[in-house]
Amino acid sequence: MGHHCTVCRKALSRTCLRNGHYRQCGTCEEYYPPSLERDCPHCRNKDSQAEKRMEKEVKETLDLLMKLTPDL
Repeated sequence: MGHHCTVCRKALSRTCLRNGHYRQCGTCEEYYPPSLERDCPHCRNKDSQAEKRMEKEVKETLDLLMKLTPDL
């Protein structure tokens, strides 16, 4: 089953885009329903994943530093 419009309950079409049922993100160019999301969920998920990865890298670096210099 393909993607369906959340408003008119039919297959997603250009009419859905013209009527504002779906919006195209200017950053990632993915489509999302503005009635359900304030901003692009695809970009938001990428940002949160990047933050989690950064936090993990910082934690691993601090743990390594603590092992190398335990007297600090």
